[in-house]
Amino acid sequence: MAEPGQTVACSSCGATFVAQGDAGSAPPMKSPPPAASVGDVPCPMCGELIKPGARICRFCKAQLGGGPVAAPPPPPAYGYNYNPPPQKKSSCLLWVIIGIVGVVVLCVGGSVGMYLWGKEKMCGMVMEQTFRPQLEPFRSKSADKEDREKVDRLRGPAFWRFMVQRAGQQGGNLVCLGSATKGQQRPFLGPNRAFSELKDDEPVGCCPKGGHKDGTWIIYKDGRVEFASEGSDAYKKAYEALTDVESGDGEKRPEKKPEEKEKKKPDDPKDNW
Repeated sequence: MAEPGQTVACSSCGATFVAQGDAGSAPPMKSPPPAASVGDVPCPMCGELIKPGARICRFCKAQLGGGPVAAPPPPPAYGYNYNPPPQKKSSCLLWVIIGIVGVVVLCVGGSVGMYLWGKEKMCGMVMEQTFRPQLEPFRSKSADKEDREKVDRLRGPAFWRFMVQRAGQQGGNLVCLGSATKGQQRPFLGPNRAFSELKDDEPVGCCPKGGHKDGTWIIYKDGRVEFASEGSDAYKKAYEALTDVESGDGEKRPEKKPEEKEKKKPDDPKDNW
């Protein structure tokens, strides 16, 4: 039997060790560490898993102070650690109001601009879309004889009033839109002689003088529509051939004969008494 402190060899593996007790006894074995349980946290010193709230690490024997053990901070990330300043939140309501005001200004301004820009052309559109289709039946003599005879009697704006009413447009637009924008209600001019006597290149209607800034719109017997500049030959001829005086309502009025002068009777001598 080996004495305590004596170096002996293991009979199984041949390793040597110092005898601590009886020669036949095996050296003491350390018990394995307990398995980690759910909820364990790493030790801030050695990183081994220990119980939360432990005062001493059972692995490195570090004094932990008895408080809850926090997880170690994450390693610093590479690169710059830039924290941008907080941005001020813009007011959505303010931007909505600005947008609505902008849309209203654009719509109103655009409408006014289009009206002022288009008023010079609107009379030409009326002549093309309303007056021109009504001239063709009379020019080709396909209209009723009664209507053709009546048209030949009409003068000035009365000519166009009949044309519009014949088309079924009661109370149609007979006012120059250029003059209407200036606060005046001035009708289109009509022919001052019979329609059947006019040539195809002669005017049958135009806007009143001053209705437009730089000239006037003219419609001819053949349906052609054009804008004549002020002072041009077409401008002058239109106002010579057309009139704004209405006449020719269809009623035949007997011509007035000059009144005969009453013959003066000779003075009766009795009247002097």
